[in-house]
Amino acid sequence: MPVYLDNNATTRLDPRVLEAMQPYLLDIYGNGSSLHRYGRLIRSAIEQAREQLAAAVNAHPDQIVFTSGGTEANNLVLKGIAAGTAPQSMLISSIEHASVREPAFALRKQGWQVDEIPVLASGRLDTEALPGLIDDRTRLVSVMLANNETGVIQPVQQVAGIVRETGAVLHSDASQALGKYPVDFAGSGAQLMTLSAHKLHGPLGAGALLADRGVVLQPQQRGGRHELGLRAGTENVAAIVGFGTAAQLAVLELDQRRACGGYGICSNVSCTESRKCAFLESRLNACPIPRSLVYVVAMAKRCCCSLIVPGLPFPAVPPVIRMYVNRAMCWWQCMWSRNWR
Repeated sequence: MPVYLDNNATTRLDPRVLEAMQPYLLDIYGNGSSLHRYGRLIRSAIEQAREQLAAAVNAHPDQIVFTSGGTEANNLVLKGIAAGTAPQSMLISSIEHASVREPAFALRKQGWQVDEIPVLASGRLDTEALPGLIDDRTRLVSVMLANNETGVIQPVQQVAGIVRETGAVLHSDASQALGKYPVDFAGSGAQLMTLSAHKLHGPLGAGALLADRGVVLQPQQRGGRHELGLRAGTENVAAIVGFGTAAQLAVLELDQRRACGGYGICSNVSCTESRKCAFLESRLNACPIPRSLVYVVAMAKRCCCSLIVPGLPFPAVPPVIRMYVNRAMCWWQCMWSRNWR
């Protein structure tokens, strides 16, 4: 049978998350802005999810703005900072997700200066280059916490120390980190942080922006006063409830998931104590591709799409190899599903 090995793109919905969501898809309904009993039940569910997510990332519930996903949250950051002010400058790392890069580059057409912070051969941000790029015109610096292609953890706290001296706002896209790596909003030094539910076995269509109350953002869609006035629109209650549950489970089970050898639900494979997937290991001998290649491809993902090759320290795996591993996974899964089921 085919094995899903692309959890960095999206994850399977945890059955426990679905169970938490189901009442709000059929039995419990209403508008969270309504004052009657149905509305209050919905509002209570949304606020509970807000508290669950806040607890998972060491934030205050009042700092959480629910969105439709990480892309919307990132756009809210860049466009929300830029709106209502004369064009100045902002910095993004050269390895940011397209949902940061594209809105940043679009702002160039409005007169903004957008520069990229380079990374080293290890895939880690070149923090020594940052002081030479940032100045008193810099309004925003955006550096992701975990890269979606290489898995390299970026030195956000170190960046925060540099940015803080200039008065610029620091944003970190942590969509790929939560559920795989401890996320601490208060301790990161970032004033804005993006999260996404479907990266940690939550539902598609739910994300969040963590926003320090001292940061001034202009809403990008107008309407009601939902989500602290920053995101108008009736909330997607079931997805938000699922997000809160998924975040809570991800933190509670973080050590267990990492010990299993992956960062997800191993629904198609069973992991041995040696952190190898028995399901994959049993098929390596029969695989027509050289065993060494399949081992790297399969085990670099450790069953559930972690980005660490067993037996090697994390920084020792060149990021370019991790990138090719990601690409090879799609091809390998396709070929396997056709020929080796």
